[in-house]
Amino acid sequence: MDGKALRGARLAPGATVHLLAALDHTSGLVLAQTDVDGKTNEITRFQPLLEGIDLDGCVITADALHTQRDHATFRVEQKNAHYVLIVKKNQPTLHTQLKRLLCKHVPIGDRRRDRGHGRDERRTRKVLTVKTGLLFPHTIQAIQIKTPGQEHQERQMADRHRLRHHQPAHPPGRPRRPRNLDPWPPEHRKQTPPRPRRHLR
Repeated sequence: MDGKALRGARLAPGATVHLLAALDHTSGLVLAQTDVDGKTNEITRFQPLLEGIDLDGCVITADALHTQRDHATFRVEQKNAHYVLIVKKNQPTLHTQLKRLLCKHVPIGDRRRDRGHGRDERRTRKVLTVKTGLLFPHTIQAIQIKTPGQEHQERQMADRHRLRHHQPAHPPGRPRRPRNLDPWPPEHRKQTPPRPRRHLR
């Protein structure tokens, strides 16, 4: 489940087209879709969108906006479905409770390292079975996934950028290549152009 504003689509000056859709992870097909006009929001359109879909035994994923107790009750008790939801600080009480449950005394169950898109990402995961007491209905597991902080990632990107484009000073005794002129002036064409050295990581 996810909602998106359609880029470039306008209903009226200043009013964008916003859609909430249910997408099947396996086939990549949109199972249902509804518009979210300016008089409502995604939360109120969530249950009506799923009313006509058979969700028996399915696992529903959604972002933190749809981590709502009414939504969880509807999915489990009426649609006989499961859920995986994200908890952020927009729900401070639940977020604090989960943070205390998944404290440093809970061992790390999985470590992963992925590389792609210019990033080196490391993730750790903790999983804890929850029986009673959690302030969210029908929850049976709490999962914590941690990645390096944004400041650490920015520092890594800055280091890569600096090393990737670093070029040492021009070797002494050789003419320096002029800028915005002929790539190699006639008086220097008989000499071998110096090769710039770059340090890559």
